[in-house]
Amino acid sequence: MFGRRCDDACRPCRKIDLTFPEFKSTQQTELSALLPDIATVSNPLDYTTPIWGHAEMTYPVFAKAISAIEADTAVLVQDYPAAEIDSSKVYYRNDAMAFARASKEQGLPAIICATLPENMDLETRHLLIEKGVAPMQGIHEALNAIRDSADWNQARSRILSEKPEYLLPSYPSGEQKVMPENDSKRWLINHNFNVPNGKTVSPHKLGEAAIEVGYPVALKMISPRLVHKTEAGAVVLNLKDEEVLKLAVEKMRIDVTAYDADAASELFLVEAMSPNPVAELIVNLRQDPQFGAALVLGSGGVLVELMADTATLLLPTSPADIIRALKSLRVRRLLEGFRGRPAVDIPKVAEEIYKLCIAYQNHGKTITEIEINPLFVYRDTVSAIDALIQVPVDT
Repeated sequence: MFGRRCDDACRPCRKIDLTFPEFKSTQQTELSALLPDIATVSNPLDYTTPIWGHAEMTYPVFAKAISAIEADTAVLVQDYPAAEIDSSKVYYRNDAMAFARASKEQGLPAIICATLPENMDLETRHLLIEKGVAPMQGIHEALNAIRDSADWNQARSRILSEKPEYLLPSYPSGEQKVMPENDSKRWLINHNFNVPNGKTVSPHKLGEAAIEVGYPVALKMISPRLVHKTEAGAVVLNLKDEEVLKLAVEKMRIDVTAYDADAASELFLVEAMSPNPVAELIVNLRQDPQFGAALVLGSGGVLVELMADTATLLLPTSPADIIRALKSLRVRRLLEGFRGRPAVDIPKVAEEIYKLCIAYQNHGKTITEIEINPLFVYRDTVSAIDALIQVPVDT
């Protein structure tokens, strides 16, 4: 990347996984000989004002830099002045033509980008297109276009090299019912998916159950009508002894009755509190009426609606596809070890999610939806903290 304001592009590049290849020491020496003394050889490269607009000086710089490193795209940042402001447009054009020539000779896709959309006039855009250069208006727009083009090219190559599997059929969905959380988790356990250690009991056996799973515990009221337990007051966390457990039961009865009297129940799930995870995900498997079976992955827990950070895969999928989907999420930074925190074994997490996909596919006619939120992700394992499974009413 070249330009006097190209440093502005560095920060957004890091956020979208675009990288700047570095020059080797010998290449830095060769470039230094072509640049003014005040210039620093780096990528991005500010070739500085003394040679700005002098094509006989900037062309060798462009040519040497483009040939020196292995890059996928060359970008020159230019902000063209309005005609009524000054007459320096010719200098911008000189550098633009030198850049276009150097890029074409090296066979590298070339972009000239204005930092703001209004900083490139129509005449200049037409000229750049004639020279085989893509005019881009706005740093963020240009960088996102580069990323998306690269992603598309990689996806195309992958699709052409791998024989795709047939998509799963879309089963007609009639009236559905929600399985209680304890039954949903029992289904997960039966399909070798981790859930917290817990017991489903009546109120008079809560103390015994809590001792068995081990304090501190989480307490949840079980009812098909309690889909969103937090809003109903049907879940309390980190209960440390039997006294606070009993108080929590009484308060929960009152809160749930106020929320929905028909949802109140005398069946409770007591679970051991899970350690804090590295990250939280949402995993949803469902039947899309248009496309059939699909997997949705995203940032989980309280971040679901706040972040709106999701990726969708049609089934059948593969561990490799799931890895790519996880790495496309913003929560990826947590998975890869954010600010010194432990990194997650992403392939292992993908295998666990893939295992769930296979179980869902094998029960496509009897399970209409599986949602786990949050899925606690640890370094080399996962645990379904909350689970919701929907089935046809006649099941």
